[in-house]
Amino acid sequence: MGRHAELTPRWLEENDLGRIRARHVQALDSVDHLDELREVGRKVAEQVVAEHFAG
Repeated sequence: MGRHAELTPRWLEENDLGRIRARHVQALDSVDHLDELREVGRKVAEQVVAEHFAG
């Protein structure tokens, strides 16, 4: 994954989030889709590894 998630339909599908529309979560400040943003955040958090923060 690298340091960020590509919030594309493909990424969502590959991460078992295909029911979420990419356009709903690409605007990270969208208050209309908070539940979907939380789901994406949880999935991204699962993929974080310590090496992502190594200098």
